[in-house]
Amino acid sequence: MVLTPLTDSVAGKAMLRVYDGAQKGATAFFRNRPLLETLMELLEQRQGRPLRILFHAGSIGAEVYSFVVYALRTGLADRCPMEIYTTDLNPQFLRFAEEACYPAEVLNSFSEEERNWFERVEDGVVRPVEAVRRRVWFLPACSFVDAVPPEGEVFDVVFILNALTYVTPDQQAECLQNVARYNTDLLVACAFHPDTIRRDLLANGYVPITTRIAEIHNSWTERIRSGELPPPESPDYSWVIPPFSEVPEFEFRFCSIFQRTDSRQPMPTGA
Repeated sequence: MVLTPLTDSVAGKAMLRVYDGAQKGATAFFRNRPLLETLMELLEQRQGRPLRILFHAGSIGAEVYSFVVYALRTGLADRCPMEIYTTDLNPQFLRFAEEACYPAEVLNSFSEEERNWFERVEDGVVRPVEAVRRRVWFLPACSFVDAVPPEGEVFDVVFILNALTYVTPDQQAECLQNVARYNTDLLVACAFHPDTIRRDLLANGYVPITTRIAEIHNSWTERIRSGELPPPESPDYSWVIPPFSEVPEFEFRFCSIFQRTDSRQPMPTGA
């Protein structure tokens, strides 16, 4: 079955929406530039040690290729040996990501420098240049909730991004408990069940990194709403967010980058 990405502009971003007859997906290149820039700075502090990076729920590849572009354009990928992997529950999405051909309209929201990392395949179709594509390794399709890497394999950085909004709060807790078994350093998650995220993260030894937290939060422009927010029973409750403010637990609710520590807090009984 052929997937046909459809682009539409949301808050200045060229969103790619895909549907294979069963599953839908929405993604975009360079969806949050302050997040990418902050990650480059944080990884630079690892002083050139090798990094293994995993993108869960990688969809059709826009997020992982965006990361690679920033790692190359900043020189981080040259100073720091990287192994970058991606997977998704949907094998057709993964095949599309590996082919990496996208509507040329996506270029409209890129900076000139970002466009330099893409090439035209034919009229109306572009793809990341070979120097970007060869950096990404594709793993077999799997669920991010209960994925089990080969024994002994760990990843310094794990991306889940907005995928936690598509599972239940109980599955969120299960997912983070599982991820903590093979994630040694940074977790990148930008959308989740807000009322339980602090509990789930602390139970698995994660603390927020608040560097540029307000700028990163406010750059999720397609998710931000002013005024009244959806009620907890709404399917949009974990997706729609207010503009940044220092509300209770904002460090967890509004953060997108978390760091693994050796300190774990027990989950409250009955939680």
